[in-house]
Amino acid sequence: MLNKALVFLFLNILSVVCFGQQIDFMLERRSLSVIDSLENKVGGAVFNYNYKISLAKDYVLGVDSFQLANPKVYTRDFKPFNGSVSYFFSLPDSTVRLVEYNWDGEKENEKELRELFIKNKQLIAEKIQDQQPKFKETNTGQDDWVGLQQYWETDKIYITQFIILGAGTYRVRVNISWK
Repeated sequence: MLNKALVFLFLNILSVVCFGQQIDFMLERRSLSVIDSLENKVGGAVFNYNYKISLAKDYVLGVDSFQLANPKVYTRDFKPFNGSVSYFFSLPDSTVRLVEYNWDGEKENEKELRELFIKNKQLIAEKIQDQQPKFKETNTGQDDWVGLQQYWETDKIYITQFIILGAGTYRVRVNISWK
């Protein structure tokens, strides 16, 4: 038990040292009204799109059952990456349906993006281990890019993490939605 606690503490310290800040994934649905204060605590800066953002039904399960507003988007400095967190919510009830964490890098950030992908997997698995998650991993890609997707499902949430490296895109994304 002590070894497990030390490993967890080490990973948390390592992630803060290597990546500037600890990601606290929102695994419990929270009210849209508290999002601004949550983002203010972590230095998120609001960003507004001047066009309609929509989601494909294969991107988020059940999304076609809701009328979604444009997401509340906050840019963050996820050193050494540019990043954002988007909160997609339904109308008229303002229920948060999806939180999308996004890290964008450049070709020279490929190693750090791979490390972030591994770190995220460890953090997510640790946080939901008591919910008996179903886990699946798939590889994707073509000649000029590679991708890896990871899926977790519990009786309450869906979590998807994917990484794309190549063809001008260097990105890690984590999506969390609720049943």
